[in-house]
Amino acid sequence: AIPGGYGGGGDGGYESTMDAVVRHVWKVAAKAFPAAKAATRAEWWAHCRPHASGHQMHFDSDDEGLGRVIKHPICSAVVYVTGGIGGPTLVTNQTPRSKQLATRGWLVGPEEGRVAVFDGEMLHGVIPGRGVCPALPSTSAAAAAGFSSKPGDAR
Repeated sequence: AIPGGYGGGGDGGYESTMDAVVRHVWKVAAKAFPAAKAATRAEWWAHCRPHASGHQMHFDSDDEGLGRVIKHPICSAVVYVTGGIGGPTLVTNQTPRSKQLATRGWLVGPEEGRVAVFDGEMLHGVIPGRGVCPALPSTSAAAAAGFSSKPGDAR
């Protein structure tokens, strides 16, 4: 699992602030997705976007379909670093195996410190913020992580 193998050299220490954040988010994610307890890898990324910008709808994948096998994380998480700026994250029930377009969707508003965790196969994106930016700074900041098991395990 991640505490013994992700960063920190296996001694339980943190190599960086981001290492500590990813480990905390992993613990939150594992409560919602028990299979994430077996995760051995975490991929993380960050966005800082203007209020009226969104992020295209997409599926998270481990390797962008290399070898014609698309691998999705066990679960994905979004951490809202800033709040009240930008639009909500839209998570749908559409997966790459779906035979029809999404029939359900969930909106998660950007609130500072909020963590949203969802199935790593679900189509998701960010809706652009509406109207005049309500606060300064005028950009939203979010970090995201996907938790996976060892390479080669397709999901």
